[in-house]
Amino acid sequence: MRNGAVDYIEKPFFAEELIAKARSIVATTNEVRSGFQRELKTSLISFIDSFPADHSGNPATDSDLLFAQACRTAKLTPREREISLLLRKRKSDKEIADHLGLSTKTVGNYNTSLFRKLNVAGRMEIVAFGRD
Repeated sequence: MRNGAVDYIEKPFFAEELIAKARSIVATTNEVRSGFQRELKTSLISFIDSFPADHSGNPATDSDLLFAQACRTAKLTPREREISLLLRKRKSDKEIADHLGLSTKTVGNYNTSLFRKLNVAGRMEIVAFGRD
């Protein structure tokens, strides 16, 4: 037990005792994991909310967090993430191109890839993502 064992069973043992102890350990582990996940989520949300989502001073919203998660799940490249955030701020392709030093055509190509990866029909779905 000093070396990290969770439990032990002395020989001879009954199969029912082994099964009961294993179930108990699994249930306890799941409860602890769920508690840690809740704590982590709460801490992350508090941390993210303490910083402005943009330079206007508006805190991050649940829809911003959902969108960030969707971007991670879609495995967007850093450039695609930049463009998606600018699209989310309702920037035009021309504004995005000027901001990032790209051509408007290149931004359009990125948009096509973003829409496919995020499984959305267009820029308005990105703007509305996660908002009810």
